[in-house]
Amino acid sequence: MPVRRPVFRRLAGFAEQHSIHGVRSSTGKRNRFLSQTLLLVCGQNSSQIGFPSVHVDPARRCVRLTNSVIILTGHSALTTYRPSVCKEDVMKDSSKTEDAKVPKRLRMAPDERQAHILDAAQKLFFAHGWDDVTIADVLNEAGISKGGFYHHFAAKEDLLDGVVLRFTTEALASAKAARAVTSGGALERFNAFLAETSRWKAEQGPRIKFFMDVMLRPGNDVLFSRITAAASAAAMPVLLEMIAYGVDEGAFDVPDMNLVGETIMAMSQGRRAVLESAFQAAESGDLDRATACLDHRMVAEGALIDRILGLPRGSVMLSNPTEYRLMLRAIANG
Repeated sequence: MPVRRPVFRRLAGFAEQHSIHGVRSSTGKRNRFLSQTLLLVCGQNSSQIGFPSVHVDPARRCVRLTNSVIILTGHSALTTYRPSVCKEDVMKDSSKTEDAKVPKRLRMAPDERQAHILDAAQKLFFAHGWDDVTIADVLNEAGISKGGFYHHFAAKEDLLDGVVLRFTTEALASAKAARAVTSGGALERFNAFLAETSRWKAEQGPRIKFFMDVMLRPGNDVLFSRITAAASAAAMPVLLEMIAYGVDEGAFDVPDMNLVGETIMAMSQGRRAVLESAFQAAESGDLDRATACLDHRMVAEGALIDRILGLPRGSVMLSNPTEYRLMLRAIANG
């Protein structure tokens, strides 16, 4: 787009003010538009020209105005040149300026970049909560573009799935390690797994609080189901492995392992009202009532699991009031 006549007049006025002679357009006519022209101006500060929306490059003493570029030099006159004279230099300067403003994108494999985005999202979620974090916040924290984000995630809720998967995987790794070092049969190892799961959760008060805030907030039924489904999907293979071990040992008697696993996992979907009551009591300072509320529910679930696995009542130690109390206190204080 050419520089319009008023712009040229202002350039001419600037030249006259500073006694710079020989101002002309590329055709040599004073009143013609300056189209695609480089103007070399004697050593003046480019900001004195006073044009709006002018980009200044102090390193090259260069300013850019529409399709014209004005370079300030020590010449005694204002002279015009075609852009081709300095095109490469201008392009180099422009790229250097842009590089200084925009951090270089780190080269990462797809799985590494996805993990990098989740790192940023997890940090923000745990610090500010679900509602106060936007995708724009995650982009800024991770230093990526929208295209980079949507290549790995379709929506903000997908980030939540990823964080839940991470959290569950950490809990499972700790519980599996405890099960592996436990002596005894399938039932003893199963109970060791459950005990370590409760202990690990008790140490994760602030992170548990984030998930509870998302799951239990009124109107967040979909997110509650999403979180429990993501956690169940991660835990199911481990549960089936433990059931199979008990069946092979002869300790568990089940009609169908997959159905039993699905039934046990489905119990978590019905805990919302109990969890809400327990966390409300904890936040009000009544840890005894909060612990008793949660313990009652988990003892009942344990009794059902005993029946499903063909075990005597009281065999599966699903409830752990001591660890529940520690977890509820951490959440209330978080």
